[in-house]
Amino acid sequence: LANDQLSRIISMLYEINKNFINEGNPERITVGMSHGDLPKNKRDQEQMQKYWDGGVPIKCPKCKEGYLIGLEPKLVKCLTCKEELDFVFLFQDPNFGALVDILITNPDKLIWDMMERPGHHGIFGREISCCNQCFAGYGTLLKRKCDVCSNATFEKKKPLPPRFLVFDEIHQFKGTFGTNALYLHERLKTIFKRYAKRNFEKDWPVCSIGSSATIADAGRFAKTFFGLDEGQITVIPKDDATKESYYEKAEGNFRKHVFLMPYRYRPAATCGKVAGYLQARRLIGAKSEPFSEMYDKTSDDPLQILGFVNNLGDVGELRNVVARERQDLVFEVDGHSTDYGQGDRGRAEREFNKKDVNVIFATPTLEVGVDFSTVNSVMIYGFPFSFNEYVQRIGRGGRKENSLVVTICHRWRPIDHYYMADARRKLSEQHRHYEPIPITRDNPNLILKHLIGAFWDYISSLDDAHMLFGDIKRKLEPKVEEIGDSMFDTSVEHSPINALGLSESEKTEYQEFLKSYITMEKGRMASSPQQFTKKNFLYDDAKSPDRVYKLTNLRQIENSVEVELIWDVF
Repeated sequence: LANDQLSRIISMLYEINKNFINEGNPERITVGMSHGDLPKNKRDQEQMQKYWDGGVPIKCPKCKEGYLIGLEPKLVKCLTCKEELDFVFLFQDPNFGALVDILITNPDKLIWDMMERPGHHGIFGREISCCNQCFAGYGTLLKRKCDVCSNATFEKKKPLPPRFLVFDEIHQFKGTFGTNALYLHERLKTIFKRYAKRNFEKDWPVCSIGSSATIADAGRFAKTFFGLDEGQITVIPKDDATKESYYEKAEGNFRKHVFLMPYRYRPAATCGKVAGYLQARRLIGAKSEPFSEMYDKTSDDPLQILGFVNNLGDVGELRNVVARERQDLVFEVDGHSTDYGQGDRGRAEREFNKKDVNVIFATPTLEVGVDFSTVNSVMIYGFPFSFNEYVQRIGRGGRKENSLVVTICHRWRPIDHYYMADARRKLSEQHRHYEPIPITRDNPNLILKHLIGAFWDYISSLDDAHMLFGDIKRKLEPKVEEIGDSMFDTSVEHSPINALGLSESEKTEYQEFLKSYITMEKGRMASSPQQFTKKNFLYDDAKSPDRVYKLTNLRQIENSVEVELIWDVF
């Protein structure tokens, strides 16, 4: 998803920044990306090899064919046409020192930056020092030597906090992950406001945007996720009639659907037969009803087929089944899931786009944020558990040309029978059948978790945070003793107790917990060994907040589930 977002933004900024160049204006609107797969800097050779091998799956805005590779902290190059772009950051560190105008990241990465990386707070509005050579950022204005490149010259920066927070594909923010994300959103806004007040004596309104093509009751979801009243929310498109003009009745390419529920063959064997027949029709003109009308003309180029599965194990099985099905034909099959390394996933995407790979079977890793140049057919191997997800999957085809969608149902799954019986009606009016996104603000365990997170956000935002984290026992403990009471004081603006958008009654309810947590942590700080590092204290120790409360885990549910028996059967 990040690659797709970045490709689109780069294409727009390429034209905008060309206008600046033509006008002799040295300004550039910059964009960067920060996630766990990206190398931090040029010293990160192992990660560079994994990620840059063959280029990032981000298309060049000039030639539209080549892939980009990072050369310098603030410079990327197209591997095909050699065009150089000085407004794209594909190393992580420059985002936090040079401070990009648009940063593409994810909640899983942001939570680390918020809680324990003061040097990354420049993107939130903190005053920082930026290395003039590698553009790493530091949370102290007294930095003498860069930790990355050993450079000794720095530029002081006093940025404004962000004005916009955008959640793309917001229908994915559901369940436990969605509730974690909505409290992370509240914490982010609090950090912005804290820095704006401290550095500029300003209030700081933030415009939050959620985008999705498959969401039901958007107003209700926005009220819960963003914590706003109806009058503060604008929904676009505003009504069902406008939605129809956006989607069902919009001009464009069409998709033809075929639903199969095999009884004699196994679904995997059926999948192999379908993929083999489609390729045979394309390459040698073999008649393969009921697909004969779809691809009437033979071609030397195999079809580009993108398949989706619900289970990791199905990727490997279908990859092997399809590869064995028509060994007389020349086409390549690959897979894409979290079982594949980041280098393998990137390679599969690039090769599918270049048509060196013709069939890919994927888990939801390719469900959103992928815009392949050609997808002739989409294969759905078993219905996903949500109609919204089904629409996302079939939406990978029919973007730039007509496509065929083949849905292979499993006869032992009730959900497959349900959708097969009702598919025509649902597909003819997709937006009327989108399912509400399950999300709630009422989760006591997650509120406790994010109150603790907000406490560490506050510590990281202090002017001397780098020194406090450097000496847990002698510096951090006295500081927490000094300011601890203000942390759970509801009258203190932007304090942790005020950071989650809780109601007044909820703040009162959770005040005692936050007070007792701070008291407990002061005891741990005072008794910690002298050599205890920030990592030891926050993550490694058996009593660390990450071990006890899973602060950095936004997606996993609790290890145990309590079941209450409400009736008996005799």
